[in-house]
Parts: sequence; structure tokens; C-alpha cells
Amino acid sequence: MDEAIAEFTEPEKAAQAQLEMMNYATLMKQYPNTKAAARIRSRCDNYNDYALQHR
Repeated sequence: MDEAIAEFTEPEKAAQAQLEMMNYATLMKQYPNTKAAARIRSRCDNYNDYALQHR
């Protein structure tokens, strides 16, 4: 799957793919300046995977 995501030329599309696969921590580390990351930041209490990365 990583190879497929690496094929995306736009960071926003790659971030959306990570979001759909629920890879929140990966999304936040690799694509922090995207709309998908903003969505995670606005709902971080609901996303345990992201919250655990920031302890």
C-alpha cells in the first residue's frame, strides 16, 4: 500500500488516502499541512491513534 500512496503527486490526495485507511498518526507525521490533517487536529480527542502519538 505504501508504494501506491507514494504514486500520488498531490500531498492532499495522499493524505486523504491515509485518512480513509485510518492511518491518523502517519497522516499527521507526513502530511501535517493538509486539509485532512486539519480535520484530525479538530477532532483529535476522537482519534486515539493520533492522541497516543502526542503524549
